[in-house]
Amino acid sequence: MWGSVCVKKVLDMLQTMVLPGFDMPPSPAIEVINQALKAEFPTKVREFILTHLRRHGPTSGEDLTDAMLQAGIVPPGGDGRSFGPVYQQMSQRGLIEVYGVGQRRKGNGTLGAAIWRVTAKGLTA
Repeated sequence: MWGSVCVKKVLDMLQTMVLPGFDMPPSPAIEVINQALKAEFPTKVREFILTHLRRHGPTSGEDLTDAMLQAGIVPPGGDGRSFGPVYQQMSQRGLIEVYGVGQRRKGNGTLGAAIWRVTAKGLTA
């Protein structure tokens, strides 16, 4: 897990480096690393969510996402909205389901925070 975080940090650093007089397209190697990080992201998110829900029970999506970020699971490009499609896929596949709705911490206290739980299918996945 930490390896991909380190690779991501190096990748970010390399992409922001500007050398005077050089106007070159991104290195093919950097693009390969970027694609690998994008490919492994949904798998890491699915594994984390299932493991967390099995151990801790129903949890809000906001808490799950924050825990993933703290564990070093960072979406490519740093866009936190990248977690949403993974929740949706897991729900459509019957691995997790909405257990309830709570108050959002990041939405000025509005209702709408999905509380997720693992399904029987998710327990064996």
